[in-house]
Amino acid sequence: LTPTQQMALQTYLAAAIDHGVWCEGAFTGVHVSDWRDQFYKKHTGDSIDAKKKAFQRVRKDLVETGQLAANDDIYLATDSKIQLDIFAQRDMRDTAGQEAKCPDAEAGSDGTNGTNA
Repeated sequence: LTPTQQMALQTYLAAAIDHGVWCEGAFTGVHVSDWRDQFYKKHTGDSIDAKKKAFQRVRKDLVETGQLAANDDIYLATDSKIQLDIFAQRDMRDTAGQEAKCPDAEAGSDGTNGTNA
């Protein structure tokens, strides 16, 4: 991997830890905007345009080389080491209240089943 690709994967990991998309305990990826924010913070480009071009190029390269898979605006790392790092970091944190509701899970449910009411 090039230095820019390595940095892109590091910022992907940071975005996954802070803003990863989780569904029923499974990591499903990172939204492109969360990853982009992390990348822009670390990239040394002189302008937003330079950072934008670098991000577009590295994102395309990582998908083409199979490092990431894209589904709409969600990017999922295919490297098992990155996946393990994400799970390990998540396990070390108190995740109460941090897991977003799965978009397809329990559609229309108010989240109660009457046992704690």
